[in-house]
Amino acid sequence: MTTLKRMAHVLTLSYILIMSVNPVLGISVSYGTDGASSSTNYNLDTSTALKDVGTLGDGRISRISQVSGSGDNEISYQTSAKGNNVNSAIKSSGVLSATTSTIASGEVAFLSQDVAGSGDLAAVVQGKSGSTSTEQMNAVLNGYASASMNALAGKDISKSGQSTTISGDAGATSSRSNSAENNMAVEGGFSGSGDLNTDLTSVAADRAGIYGTNSFNGQEVVNNDVLQGIASGELSVSANGIYEDRKGDLGIFGVTATNVLKPSQDKLSEDNGVFATTGWRWADNVPIQYQLSTNLIGSSTSTNAKLWAREISEGANEWDLNTAKNIFKGSDTTNTPGSTNVIAFTTKVRKPGVYYGGTGDGKNNYMALTKAVTGSTIAVTWTWSYTDVYVYGPDETRYKKAAESDIYFNGNMKWRAANSESTDTNSIFDIRTIATHEVGHTLGLADLYGSEDTSKTMYGYNNGQVDWSLGNADLLGLWKLYGPVS
Repeated sequence: MTTLKRMAHVLTLSYILIMSVNPVLGISVSYGTDGASSSTNYNLDTSTALKDVGTLGDGRISRISQVSGSGDNEISYQTSAKGNNVNSAIKSSGVLSATTSTIASGEVAFLSQDVAGSGDLAAVVQGKSGSTSTEQMNAVLNGYASASMNALAGKDISKSGQSTTISGDAGATSSRSNSAENNMAVEGGFSGSGDLNTDLTSVAADRAGIYGTNSFNGQEVVNNDVLQGIASGELSVSANGIYEDRKGDLGIFGVTATNVLKPSQDKLSEDNGVFATTGWRWADNVPIQYQLSTNLIGSSTSTNAKLWAREISEGANEWDLNTAKNIFKGSDTTNTPGSTNVIAFTTKVRKPGVYYGGTGDGKNNYMALTKAVTGSTIAVTWTWSYTDVYVYGPDETRYKKAAESDIYFNGNMKWRAANSESTDTNSIFDIRTIATHEVGHTLGLADLYGSEDTSKTMYGYNNGQVDWSLGNADLLGLWKLYGPVS
């Protein structure tokens, strides 16, 4: 353990440590000068090389740390300038390469970090000053990640950013920004041999904001249009999608972006091991109707458009038939398109992921087969909900009120309307099966991932099987939100 503190003049320390004795070696390095401090804790594998160079004096500290090797490694950095703090942490199991630079001078603390690795890897940076704070996080499981990250804290302002590429069996990123006025957050992840790209910047001063993009397998899910819609009020949006992964299996991705004017104690989801809810619900007696774009499916009088409307309506009405509430517009056994039923046609062409002003009155919900959904993504649902308006379930559980829900199917893929249910795999996906799952997200149910969930509609994987019937757990989730059939 090495501890260095110098208060008056400049000291430069340079060393290289290559561990060759202990399986894991713990090292702590700290610097201090007038109003500024910087410290690091290293827990490094024997194969890992470390170089740490620091300069301090006249109230300023600058450092650069380089770590490379493999095995199990864990590193944390803390830098402060007159109470303004930046922090960083890296944890890896596998190959790791990381370079971290920190500066503390005057009232400003700054950290810049480039990290890459294969295997399992997680990294986080944070900035905090007064009532403001920002954070960036990314993680990969059994894959590869490369990230450029930074954090800054000054007088009553904090800022952080990340540009991250992840490829693996599972991955996640998040970006947070907190101020005295509001909190914003973007959280996303995937499961099932996929890719994630994040380029986000969080800024917190008088108000918190987040800017940038989040993409899964080349499909942009969050962008500045989405974030501007979030920032316009107390709103939240959740986007959930499924895709065909590189192994030919099905994967799932999801992202939630939220803006609240004060800290919320509400849980985003409830998971009892049988079903999972997302935290939103539609008000009673809305009822919901979707506007289905005819852009790629033919005119409203075409056979193909009517087929799409019928299959989607069948999926929606499968939920409606099993609850006392009239969730969707029209009769539960009427699956024809029209202004009084689940599906009405529209010629509008909307951009995926954009909030179009839904107020939770059951209108302004949109569906489309669109080539704007790209790559291996099969379908995506964006659902917007208020973070300051609530509705109650039949057992008086409080949920955020749903405002708008839009579902987009990949128009670059082939689709079919199967004749019957089947457990056989198929490279062409059944419209009703996928629609029933995505409509479940609209209602407020989350994806399920366990091996015990394979018979459930909300199971996040589908290899082209045809499944139109709700499982018992799907029904329990539906009844939790809207009540059983009376």
